[in-house]
Amino acid sequence: MKGASTTLNFLWDKTRVPVKLTTDDVEQVSKQLEAVVSAATPLDARTAYQAAAFYYENNKDMNQAAKWIDQALAKNPDAYFMHYKKAQIQAKLGNKKDAIVSAQKAIDT
Repeated sequence: MKGASTTLNFLWDKTRVPVKLTTDDVEQVSKQLEAVVSAATPLDARTAYQAAAFYYENNKDMNQAAKWIDQALAKNPDAYFMHYKKAQIQAKLGNKKDAIVSAQKAIDT
């Protein structure tokens, strides 16, 4: 199982029939998040974190993910897991030095 798809295998005797199942969840959630960005509505810490994590996990706009994780941390600076996600996003953006600082914050928090 991966992201928005999985393969279901039907097995009997020496026969295997793979059936690929997919959803458009990633596209639907992306559209909803794009609407939030367009509305310029500030998100609560939990929603901002989840949006950043979604973009990170689905290789979406990492710059937007960075903005969301910063919003989340501004409202909840003691959440170690948010610092860790920030480190992951920074690393994906190629900001290795900043990622190390954020990872250390996650450890220290």
